[in-house]
Amino acid sequence: MLYVHVLPGPTWVDDAAFEAVSRIAEDAFAELRSALPDLPTKMYLLVHQTSQVIPETGDGGFTLGPQCIRWDVDPKGGVAAVARASLRRTLFHESYHCVRLLHRPQEAALSDWLTTCVFEGTASVFERKAGIPTTWSEYDPEVMPDWTSELLARPMGDDAHEWRFLHPDGRRNIAYRVGSWLVDQAISRSGCSVEDLVAVSPEEILALANL
Repeated sequence: MLYVHVLPGPTWVDDAAFEAVSRIAEDAFAELRSALPDLPTKMYLLVHQTSQVIPETGDGGFTLGPQCIRWDVDPKGGVAAVARASLRRTLFHESYHCVRLLHRPQEAALSDWLTTCVFEGTASVFERKAGIPTTWSEYDPEVMPDWTSELLARPMGDDAHEWRFLHPDGRRNIAYRVGSWLVDQAISRSGCSVEDLVAVSPEEILALANL
């Protein structure tokens, strides 16, 4: 069962847009339950209109708990249009988080960089299965060992947002790219699928990556 709720926002989400969001979400969750059988049968999707979104896609997502996803959408792009372009991909990413949190609720705190990288990396690699290209799971393999060493040696500080999203030196999504690389390495060297890793600890994934 899916419950879609539109949070108060700057524009009115009309019936056609609401129907588009609901239909895309229902189709995505039906597909996701095949790949992620532990995904709860009852899910809540909150539609949040905001300009604080990924510039290239006009949307973003946030997992509020194992059964609740907030979809952030910039209404300037048209809620229905953005939903058709990006909602399925976002739900793949956030639904993986939902299932991982069922198994590993302690990761909600994202208290260290290894946990953060694996949490975002597993979801980003799984998100590729939506078939909609993203940038945050792409990387240059030649720089990844250096980026990984650089990030994992750091404490989680007030600059965490910069390492996750936009660094002052111009790099974007460092934690996501490092995590995607670690997960790809673990999959390649172990023969596991990303679905197999949904309950595996960050330390075990790092060991599977042989890094």
